[in-house]
This record gives sequence, C-alpha cells and structure tokens, in this order.
Amino acid sequence: KYPDSHMRAPDGLRTKLYDYHSEDLLRHTQLWFAELYKQVLKDRIGPGKPISFVQVDNETNFMWQSLYNHDYGPRALARYREFLKKRYGTLEALNKAQGSRWGSWEEAQPPIRARENIPADRDWYEFQDESIRAYLKKIRGMWEELGVKEPQVLFTLAESYNATEHGLLPSYQFRNEPGIGMMTVNLYPKTYELASSPLLNLPFKADHDVKSAETASDLYLGRKEEWVMGPEIQGGWWRGTKVSPEARRQTYLTTLGHGLKALFVYYFNEGDNWDGLWQKEAVRPFYTALRTSDAYKNYPERALPGEFWTELQGIVDRKLLKGIPVHHVWHQSPADANDLFFDAPLDKNAEPRAHFYDLKNLGEKIAPYGAFLGKAVAVEDRVCILRDAAQHLPSLLPGLDSVWMNGEWAGGLLAYVMQTGVNPRILHWGIQPEADIESCALLFYQDNGSSDPALAEALARQLNRGAMVVNFVGDSLAKNLGFLVSGARAAPQGENWVRFGGRRIRALPNVLYSYDLSGAARCQGLLYSDSLATVGYECPWGVRGGSFVQIGAVLYHEYNSNAYGQMQDSADRLVLMQSLLEEAKAWPRFALADPGQKITVFARTVDDQSFWITTKTGSTSPVEFTVRLRLLDPEAHFSVRDLWTGETQFLTGMDLAGKGFQGKLEGNGSKVYFLEKMGRL
Repeated sequence: KYPDSHMRAPDGLRTKLYDYHSEDLLRHTQLWFAELYKQVLKDRIGPGKPISFVQVDNETNFMWQSLYNHDYGPRALARYREFLKKRYGTLEALNKAQGSRWGSWEEAQPPIRARENIPADRDWYEFQDESIRAYLKKIRGMWEELGVKEPQVLFTLAESYNATEHGLLPSYQFRNEPGIGMMTVNLYPKTYELASSPLLNLPFKADHDVKSAETASDLYLGRKEEWVMGPEIQGGWWRGTKVSPEARRQTYLTTLGHGLKALFVYYFNEGDNWDGLWQKEAVRPFYTALRTSDAYKNYPERALPGEFWTELQGIVDRKLLKGIPVHHVWHQSPADANDLFFDAPLDKNAEPRAHFYDLKNLGEKIAPYGAFLGKAVAVEDRVCILRDAAQHLPSLLPGLDSVWMNGEWAGGLLAYVMQTGVNPRILHWGIQPEADIESCALLFYQDNGSSDPALAEALARQLNRGAMVVNFVGDSLAKNLGFLVSGARAAPQGENWVRFGGRRIRALPNVLYSYDLSGAARCQGLLYSDSLATVGYECPWGVRGGSFVQIGAVLYHEYNSNAYGQMQDSADRLVLMQSLLEEAKAWPRFALADPGQKITVFARTVDDQSFWITTKTGSTSPVEFTVRLRLLDPEAHFSVRDLWTGETQFLTGMDLAGKGFQGKLEGNGSKVYFLEKMGRL
C-alpha cells in the first residue's frame, strides 16, 4: 500500500522490511498507539494497576539479516551522508579515513559487501546503530505524547543478543540509554537439532546474557539494582528441533540463578499464523500471469520447470517485494502455513504437553522461595569480564568476526571461568563507573584490534594496584598499554593446539597469533604452539605485583557450543585458568573439588547466611560432585537442602570449608540447593 515505506536492497529493490524512518510507517504507528491507548491501556497503567511495563520495540535488528542487505533507499543514503558529514566534517577527512576518492558528499556510497573496506564497514555499522537508536527514541516519544511516562511505567526493550553473519548486535549502551528503554533479555539457547547435542547449542548463552543485562541496566536505572526481565525465554522451537526437558530446566534455572526477576515462557501456547497466507495471495496475480503465458500454459502445475520458478522469483522481487520465497510459499499447505507450531507447553487447543507438567513442577519447587529470590543478589568473586560495545564493530583483524567474538566466544569465556567455581562479574566499559573495576583482582577482555585508549588508561591504573589483566585475541590493548611486542597472525593449519605447563589445549582453528618477545625484555612466554611459536606472554607491571597477559588464541569457544557435552580435555584446559586465578589470588567463594567435571555452580544470597545455589552439568552421564564454601562462620550449623529430592545435609561452617557438601546431577542435569544457617554451636 505504501511502496516507499520499505527498505531497499543494494540493487534498489524493495525488501520485506519497513524503513524505520518512513513517514508512512511512523504516522500509522502513531495512529495505532493512540487507539490502543484510548481503548485498552488508559485506565490500566500505573502503580497498583495491571500494566507496569511498556515494551518500546522488539528485536529491532533488520530481522536477523546482514547489514549489507539493507538499507540502501534514497532517504537512508541521505541520512548516511549526513552521518558522515557530522563525523568527519570535510570530504578530505572522509576520504583519508576510508581510503576513498569521493568527489562530493553526494557521491559517497556505503559498502555493499563485507570486508572490502573495513573503515567504511565500521562507519556503516555505526550509522545503522545510530539509525535504530533514533527510531527507538521516536517510538518512546509517541508514548510520552499520549501521556504514558515513567515512573508510572518502566519502558523496556526486548533484545536477543544474537546477530546473523555481518549483522548488528544490540548495543548494551544504546539500548539502555535513558530516554529510550531498559534492555531486557530474549533467550533461545536451543535452536537447531544435532544428534550429538541433546542439551543446548549455546549452553552458556543464558549465563552470559542475563549477567550482562543485569550490570548494563545500571546505566538506564541510574543506580545499582540487580533487576533483569526475560520477555521471551525459550518455551520450545520450530519443527525439527526437540528441546529436551533437561535443556528447558537448565535454561530456566540458569536465568533465575543469575537474577532474572520476571521470566516469561515464550511461546507458552500456540495459535495461528497469517503471514504465509498473505504471501501466497500477494504472489498469486504474478503466478497466474506467468502461468498462462505462452511459455508455460501447456505445463501441468506439478511439472512446471525450474525456469518458471526462477522467472517468477525475479518478477516478484522486482514488482512486489524482494525476499518472498515464491516456490515455498506456493507449495506450502494451508494447514502448515496457518499452524504456528513451537512445541510450546500448551498446544493451539490449550491442551498441555508433557513439558507443561515439567514447568509446573519446577514452579512449585521454586514458589516457596519467591520472596528470597526477589531480594537476592549474586555471590560474585573478584574476577571480572570486561565488555565493550565498541568491540561490536567489524574487526580490524583478518579472520576475526566481531559478532562471533562478542556473542558465542564471550559466552565461552564466561563458561571457561565458571568451570573453576568462580562466578565473575560482567562489566561494561562506557556504562559502569571506573570505580567498579577497582574491585577486580583479575580482569578478562577480548580484543578485535580496536580497543579504546581510555580503557587502557583505566586498566593501567588497575595494574598499578596489583591486578592481573588477561587480553585475548587481538593485541591493540597491549599496544595501548605500551608493550612493544610485535605480533603476527599464524598461518591456518587445520586444528590449532597450544601448550601450557606440559598440557596441550585445543585452540579455535584459524584464530592464532604469535609474538616476538625479543624487544620486550621483561615479558616472558606463557603459551606455545606445537611449532614452539610464542602465542601467549606475561609481563610484570609496577611494584604491587600487577601483571598483563596477552593470549593470541581462543581456548574456550567449545564451552559455549554443541561440543561442550563431548569435550574430553576440559581438565587440561582448566590448568591455565587455575594458574591465572592462583597468581591473581582470586579464589572462588564456592569451589568445586574437581573442576574438570564440566559442572558449574553459582549462588545468590540475601543476608550472606542463606544461599540459593544453582548447579548444572554438560556431562551426558550422571556426575557426583563436592562444593566447598569459604568465609562462613566455622562454628555455625547449616542445612543444605536439595530442592528436587528433599534430601538435607547438616554441616558446620568448618565442614563446608573443609570437606564441603555433596551433590549429584543426572546427565545434562541441573538443580538447586538451598543452604541456610540454623544457629551456632
């Protein structure tokens, strides 16, 4: 109805996506909001009334498509050129930064293929981030014009921290900006089926995303408050992928264990879907015209050749919208097109499936502790993982994908740390005050080749206090700190292995950097490749025992992957992590007696006397484990109750610090133990 309201692909064709800045789109949105407010919301908003939150928008990220598919329409290009003018000031400065030869601002074009011009890629990425930011501000403004304002409601944004290849990761900084909305968490850790992966495709995504959102929300709230909401927590998935009861339980217990205060199972029930039928009716006139043409009128429908469908696809792309899969749309049965199957707890007739009862059982076990969990805060150790939204930008390093580094690998790094019993904090550079970093004895960072010099200055101050900083992958942070170590990317040779302390550790293939330490007399080699090249080094810093560690390899990616359950070398990998923790004197408060078992343990507390302790495993076989708890009153009595079996252990603080409490998990299992002080001897 409004052809110019759609984004355009690089070839100029309209796509299925709406232009976020289309006047038609925004005008109709405003009309819809006004009627929704008048007819439904007006008398139901505010304290003591049903509506406490208004979600500004949902997963605004070009519908999981590459930034090189959208948005190349005339209005978007005009906005892009204004963005460049504001950034560079002069055409000469733009040409110097991008290595281009534009003769005027009107000639300047965005990139249409990734990694042909990295500086232009980075400008295009930041422009799209800014474009979405401006759109969300407009949507928020529409609500406020209607009289919907904070604090009568809280404005939220529901984001899934994912992106397709060359896609846009949601910025923890922009999506928590006051005046837009607080970022909440959409989570689907199981999204495709593999016979070898009965648990989760991304087993530590829930840990990473909830912990990241919890600290990032401080920017929006303007104060420290452990509060996260999950508007979409996996209730199932499309046909062909089974989300097992173990996977569901791990997702729910993990999110609650890391502080999710409001968990919405999505989809909880199924229904109807109209998109497939709309597409078929829209395609029908083009199909009929081509079908009755001289070239194809004598073919039975089932015998139409591939050339027909190719030609029809081109016609629909040009005359309707690009991206409608015409062959699929035409042959899909109406029943399949209508059926919104998601293996949800309730089917479309509101009949319960087996996992409805699993969910009900889990809720009944948790319900008595609702007040406790509402107040509980994380028990975190003096170990921090530092995130930086600027690292979302396309990488300056060949072979390094920033989306993978910040998404999947970030979850793997968190898992690598947590295998030791440590529960680290996730901090955001540019959101948290520098004072928050001062509590960290050991900091981890991932570097895509463009770290902020101001971050290096802040970390230098922390090094002066005696902390250890460990930097993975790129070495721009090392250079900003002043380490004159030359590095180079190693030639890809299939599987990569590095050596530490006599152990071999598998590194991510094709991401390996080696270093020449001849110009850095005080730095020493730490890790070596099979060819004995230095792929990691450590340098002392200051008089208080600080040290900087550079590791040019990714050693932890499998922890947050389908391979987690089948990993055989977890104990070998953890030797390095345990060595770093020991040197930094960053011992976990909850310590696993055998960290190599692929078990994770983390806790929340209200008064430092009672603890909600979440445990889970990626092992496919049953495992028994021991957890030791430090810093409790040695003469006090404690009970440790298994919420699933009801079994209770009684120990003193001295017992908990020494022999610990015993636990057992089924294969791919998870459960909660509640530890509570009962009194003193």
